[in-house]
Amino acid sequence: MKKVILSIIFLWSFVLTYSLEDKYIPIVNENYVWSYCDVVKIGSEEYDLHYSQFQFGGDTIINSIAYKKLYHRDCSSNKLFYTASLREVNKKVLACYKDALQETLIYDFDLSVGDSMLSPYDNMNFYKVLKTDSVEIAGGWRKRIELDFDTWIEGVGTLNRFMIYPLQALPLYELGIRINYQKKGAEMIYQTKEWYFSNKDCGTLSVKPTEQCQKGVYFVAPGQLWIESGLLYQPCMFELYDLRGNLLIKLKVDTTNNSINVNCLSNGLYFFRLSGKNDVSVIGKVKKN
Repeated sequence: MKKVILSIIFLWSFVLTYSLEDKYIPIVNENYVWSYCDVVKIGSEEYDLHYSQFQFGGDTIINSIAYKKLYHRDCSSNKLFYTASLREVNKKVLACYKDALQETLIYDFDLSVGDSMLSPYDNMNFYKVLKTDSVEIAGGWRKRIELDFDTWIEGVGTLNRFMIYPLQALPLYELGIRINYQKKGAEMIYQTKEWYFSNKDCGTLSVKPTEQCQKGVYFVAPGQLWIESGLLYQPCMFELYDLRGNLLIKLKVDTTNNSINVNCLSNGLYFFRLSGKNDVSVIGKVKKN
């Protein structure tokens, strides 16, 4: 009888431990703060480091569906941008980007080796899952997914670019945008082991976003691209890429020179990067019709 009781206790402990370790950790959580570093090489051994943060704040309803609003803060200016609204269901993360009415699947943490993930940006390219395993984070185990172009961690997101833009095929300078840390309050959930790590915070969501800081890049006529952004108070560098990461256009823009002739481009989706001297770069997408 004693052996039976001990066996039951052991079995129950095993099941309880396994279930706790197997508990899914969502990304959409207002308690998290993501910090990123944009590492830009400016000399043989010199780098400019630009830090920024993401955090959820508040709810919204889009097409009768509830979402959490995600904000992006530029640490150098402490400006705040509304980026997208996200929701999470069945280990899938869906985003409704700013000014968009339809949601996009950006993560699927139910993927297995051999599965493929459709690009969130062009609905054409698929990225295959090469490996899945578990990694210990914050005293627990999280699923890690390695695709042929990206690496994700459950509850953290992509490690190779902003969490809101997984699988974005952009050649981002020497190192580009990489995760710095993820915090929950004062607790460090995840942090990079790279030399550019910084545990400094750059503000809270108490600062309200202003319209003049909102980014906007759009086509207003066939062959003509207009740029509107709060960054344009100073000369900025504008870069336009195709979906494979090829640089198509690179030039300086400002408030008096913010129109670009794109007659040479085919109709379709493109990515842009707008970067100012003292501000964190803004990345987005535009469509030529």
